[in-house]
Amino acid sequence: NRRAFRFLGPALTTVGTLALACATLPSAPALALCAFGSVSTGAGSGLIDLGYGELYRNVDPRRTSFEAPLAFLIAAALFPAVLALPPVGACVICALLPAISGWILFVKLKTWSSKIEPVVQPFEIHLGKFSWKIGICACLIGMADGVVRAVFITANAATVDTFYRFRFPLLWSSLLTIAIVYGCVLLSSKTGLRPVYRSVMLVMAVFFMLLPVFTGFSEIESTIALAGYGTFNVLIWILLADISFTYRLSGVMVFGIGWGMVTLGVLLGSSLGQFVCTFAPFSPQSLSLIALLATLAILISYMFVFNENDLIALAKGDEDKDVAEPKRQRFQDCCKDVADEYGLSPK
Repeated sequence: NRRAFRFLGPALTTVGTLALACATLPSAPALALCAFGSVSTGAGSGLIDLGYGELYRNVDPRRTSFEAPLAFLIAAALFPAVLALPPVGACVICALLPAISGWILFVKLKTWSSKIEPVVQPFEIHLGKFSWKIGICACLIGMADGVVRAVFITANAATVDTFYRFRFPLLWSSLLTIAIVYGCVLLSSKTGLRPVYRSVMLVMAVFFMLLPVFTGFSEIESTIALAGYGTFNVLIWILLADISFTYRLSGVMVFGIGWGMVTLGVLLGSSLGQFVCTFAPFSPQSLSLIALLATLAILISYMFVFNENDLIALAKGDEDKDVAEPKRQRFQDCCKDVADEYGLSPK
């Protein structure tokens, strides 16, 4: 129901944000307000995500490839700006953001149409299979990122507040994300997401392997720790939008499974990271082992969970059609020769 995306999602998120802000007031029932605010903002944000998934189901994927990294940059620039405000002002801005988002959805979803023809000819696709593959891949990488982020923040003796408020890692990492995604899209000679997917996975693996090298250089370390996972988030969003647009599939189902697993990965990674941090302080060997395991999770995701063959099966790009068509034609020609020689009927 699109009304849930446009009204209920923003309302729940706004109310939940205000509840979390009120939990900091003296004599407030902090535990109850935090529990209500967390559930409310979580459910509301999920509905907003599904609403934008349904919106981007009707947007050309090339436009999505441009807008998703740009949205990440705007959010990354807004985050430290809000942190710098007085608490009351920051709470007001945070409460207004989902309302503004709901207004955008209200305006944009009016153009929703189920009559848009698929870009490719429809074929039988096991949506659940592909969505879960994407989801498990995102979950593994989310866990790797959560552990790496928690461990290396702890290793630098930095609090989360100072980490995000003064060092602006989200801003620098978002600029890297834009450079990576735009560079892959503009400079690649091939169309589709395969070059972007391959490049993003390589960049993430390299970034995680570099983390022990820059231990002690907190600005560089935090930037590369966030850039890989931020770029992967943008890639997943583009990929889910591309699938739902190309084959006119349900944006709610595609984004519900795919983005839900991304969120699950972040949750598991954060929890696992907090557990691992109980073993601090870390030796250089321990940090290297953690970075190695995170890199291994990326390689397993790329090689065995959701690889380029899965993208080929989903994308059915022109290049693959051109390769497959001569083979199909040769097979049909051979069948015709045999049928002519032995007088076989078409049946």
